[in-house]
Amino acid sequence: MFSERDKYKDFLEKKIYLKEQNILILKEISKGLKKDLGVDYSVSELYFMQKLYLMYPDVAPLELLSLSWEHIQILLHLFSKRKRDFYVEKCIAYKWDVLELQNAILHDMYDKYVFVKKQYKNVVFSDEKFFEIQDNLWINE
Repeated sequence: MFSERDKYKDFLEKKIYLKEQNILILKEISKGLKKDLGVDYSVSELYFMQKLYLMYPDVAPLELLSLSWEHIQILLHLFSKRKRDFYVEKCIAYKWDVLELQNAILHDMYDKYVFVKKQYKNVVFSDEKFFEIQDNLWINE
């Protein structure tokens, strides 16, 4: 019988193998695009394009597509659709540049927003009030 550890090890080996195969395929696509169309996309860029498609197979939201490719690449690192949607909304509302977006993600702004909303669930407040409360949370970290 296989132990849980052996099953997990087997799972990881398969995952690593599939990732390696994906990279090889993306390398071939990159070479083909350069040869046939003269377009030079790196494997990394193709990976993010693939990831964008996998996260939004039908059509990506217009709000997301209104951001720069650098913004989108950062947002694709987030697994939670709710988090991505939250940061997209804030990027658009406050015209965040890439550094501001990275900073908000680094400081877990979404999680703090959810925490504050739960603490003050009966209180309606603006984003400005949230930022004020959040600043106090960051100071007390």
